[in-house]
Amino acid sequence: MELDNLIDEYYKINKVTENQLNYVNGLIKKLDPESQLEYKDLDIKKENISKIIKKLKSQILASNDQISLMKNLFQIEINENKKLTIKDVDEIISGPKKFKLWIKERPLISNDDWEFGWQYSKLCKDNKMYYLKFYDLMMLDFDSINNLDELLIRLKEFNFRFRIYKSHNGYHVFITSTKIRYNSQLVLELSTLLKADRYYSCFVYKTGFKVRLSKKLNRDEDKLYTYLMDTNIEIKENKECIELIKIHDKYIKYN
Repeated sequence: MELDNLIDEYYKINKVTENQLNYVNGLIKKLDPESQLEYKDLDIKKENISKIIKKLKSQILASNDQISLMKNLFQIEINENKKLTIKDVDEIISGPKKFKLWIKERPLISNDDWEFGWQYSKLCKDNKMYYLKFYDLMMLDFDSINNLDELLIRLKEFNFRFRIYKSHNGYHVFITSTKIRYNSQLVLELSTLLKADRYYSCFVYKTGFKVRLSKKLNRDEDKLYTYLMDTNIEIKENKECIELIKIHDKYIKYN
């Protein structure tokens, strides 16, 4: 690899993304709406961003909506006199180890709509788990269901166009008729109503809709995802969603 390409590759991996900067600056405004502090891409190092986010979250009180959604998702009782921070809520809903936010991602391609990169994983070849992440293309993960007919019954009750892929443990279902931002409350509400994986829904609510592209060494995964069908086809597709689906289909084909 030429030196210029090597330097460019290093820069991409270690550079804080625009989405990460926007997230940190948004937290600062939540903590103090009058604050003039704003991080820019040269003010913050990749290895420090998780520490900054953790510190900010430990100081910002969780909203009533966040607490209510958490209660509904996990059916837990919360002491009404306890003041929960965003960090407290994150710890309750963080779930299995694979959904922990301390995992360091190395973006290789990153823009406002999607990201491609890798993270360390001893379960994948060369300890690298490649991933694809979307910010407005909503994906639901159904790991506890292996009956397609049951899934179709659930989906037909909702006024969205869905695109279904078979995964190792269940199904990945994308909404292609409208863009839905990863951190909108609709993500958690739809996940609850459709009985999708709660932990995955909470994870993407904080990071984006993430798809694993690398095969696991401890599994017999001949093919990661297989397209099955579209449902509610009378509903018009969203052009931007379809462009993102094309990216998804391109990447899962070669990984």
